[in-house]
Amino acid sequence: MSGGFVIGLDHHKAPLELRERVAAVSDDMLLDTIPPHVSAMVLSTCNRYEVYTAPSENWCASMVPYLLSERSGIPVDELRPALYQRHGKDAIRHGFAVAASLESMVVGEPQILGQMKTAFLKSRTAGRTDSYLSRYLESALRVGKRVRHETELGKGKLSVASVGVDVAKDIFGDLKNCSVLLVGAGDMCEAAALHAKNKKAGKIRVVNRTLSKAQVLAEKVSGEAYALESLEDMLAKSDVVITSTSSEVPLMTKAMMSRVLKARKYKPMLLVDLAVPRDVTADVEELDGVYVYDMDALASVVKASEKKRADIMKDAWQIVDDETSSFVTWSESRQKVHMMSHLRGHVEEVRREVLTKLGGTPEAEEATRLFMNTLLHKPSKAAQSAQVETTDIEKIIEFMTGDKCPRQKEL
Repeated sequence: MSGGFVIGLDHHKAPLELRERVAAVSDDMLLDTIPPHVSAMVLSTCNRYEVYTAPSENWCASMVPYLLSERSGIPVDELRPALYQRHGKDAIRHGFAVAASLESMVVGEPQILGQMKTAFLKSRTAGRTDSYLSRYLESALRVGKRVRHETELGKGKLSVASVGVDVAKDIFGDLKNCSVLLVGAGDMCEAAALHAKNKKAGKIRVVNRTLSKAQVLAEKVSGEAYALESLEDMLAKSDVVITSTSSEVPLMTKAMMSRVLKARKYKPMLLVDLAVPRDVTADVEELDGVYVYDMDALASVVKASEKKRADIMKDAWQIVDDETSSFVTWSESRQKVHMMSHLRGHVEEVRREVLTKLGGTPEAEEATRLFMNTLLHKPSKAAQSAQVETTDIEKIIEFMTGDKCPRQKEL
């Protein structure tokens, strides 16, 4: 089976503590470490870290675990159990499902398609994608767009951020009496802010390291903007806090939240931490009056609601499976053409040797060429059939030539 290769980890198997440490390894850092001859793309999001490569690329399978271990500080024996590998058709289907958001924590969320496109363009700009990987990733993006436009899956505009706001609504009921604080001004916080506004939340505030960015987001939701230095004061005035920053260290510690609770006279509050690494230290949960939902906690909320969307997901998976079959057919067809070309080259070499022995007369040239074309006609036609497997052709060629038939890496 010809096809690509994927190695990585995600929220399905890797705990948040592990994902946090891997998230510290930037996609640029890993891509720069992979040898230039290896065609590769690195997809790094808050809930997944994956390396996609061209077919028959064994280097990544053996070395990526060690590279991630070296750069994240996680012992390779601790890292390996969380890693998955997909080969051939399984790798193709996995990439298509990721682009379709069927592997996302919130199935149907739209962000992953843009993240995959960005990762692809970054890899292509760096000259790291060969023709096979480019076709594979372009097909994955098309699958994602089809699922979004041809099924109901993408019409709800769901995201982890929107789920976080819904958790707040479940806990506090009507949000119109709640004050909501967004810590960060990126895509995740913007999605949360817009969802909070749609849910008729009370006062909405935005705190960000760069005040101008906080002001832009605040204007979109008729809210107020503050610099990061005002974080603790704003926390004391907020019932619901949704945070998603790229800070390398937690912004909300147990000591800070103890002071915040005291200032609030211990009025309950909710912290929804969408950041990886987390913005809220784990020990904050020990404080009375604080509800903390991190990515893993939100995952359980999401899972409970997915059963209601099973029928919609079936339609999306059908698109993924149909596109996977089409891509595999194309990939196998190109491999077959390459293999038959290899066989023809071998027969041509034998024909030349025979001609040399016969003196290379015009009659011998015509006879041997006619013999070669006749000999290869039926095998060439048979190779075009879907019923003939690539592995069968490979075995026959190896038997006829006495050498291993090379598979084409760049299709």
